[in-house]
Amino acid sequence: PGQTYLITRRCAQRMLMLTPSHVVNAVFQYALALSAERHGFLIHAVQVNSNHYHLIATDVRGTRPAFLHDLHQLVARALNRHYKRGENFWAAKRASFVSIHDRETLIANLLYVWNNVVKDGLVKTAEAWPGISSLPEDLVNRPRSVFFGGRLPRFLKMSAAQRVLNKLPDLPSSLPDSAKLSYSLPELLAEEDQEAVVSELRQRLNSQAESIQDKRLAARKTFKGPQAV
Repeated sequence: PGQTYLITRRCAQRMLMLTPSHVVNAVFQYALALSAERHGFLIHAVQVNSNHYHLIATDVRGTRPAFLHDLHQLVARALNRHYKRGENFWAAKRASFVSIHDRETLIANLLYVWNNVVKDGLVKTAEAWPGISSLPEDLVNRPRSVFFGGRLPRFLKMSAAQRVLNKLPDLPSSLPDSAKLSYSLPELLAEEDQEAVVSELRQRLNSQAESIQDKRLAARKTFKGPQAV
């Protein structure tokens, strides 16, 4: 309990089943928020690439297996239904875990997550990624509700993503209408001035992205851009 991890999981055969879309984004955000609420996980950073995701989170209660079971099962069932397929969604190899114990390792991993799509040559900045990608500022922002449960508030117009889960009879009937998706500062940074921490992370994120851009330019490599993802 209390351990902070970098968690990574890939899709089966590296298929692009997490490619950004309204459905994929809604499914993953809801599944992440609900699983974190149920199992006491603190979310610090996340980025969902087209065939894998990276997540930095703290396992407060020692419930990592249950948290990942719910997250992976909900994403797999909803998106398999969306894609009209019935095979394994996730790779047979289990999720990887890297334990984080010191400040500099934490910051290095936060930057790795946020700039992963930049490093892969997909977009120039994390902000340009059309999929799920948290940012330094999210660490101190208020939680937001993500709607996606079995029954929806009357005022909320049902989206294509929400219709996917409504057609899944094998999912628990107790799915709530919404879950709170929130990010928090890791304990290794929690005692520092929040504004100063976010400012440092933003500066280092931008600097790293610019360095990646310069290296790609020197190598005559371009970025695909959000429209090509």
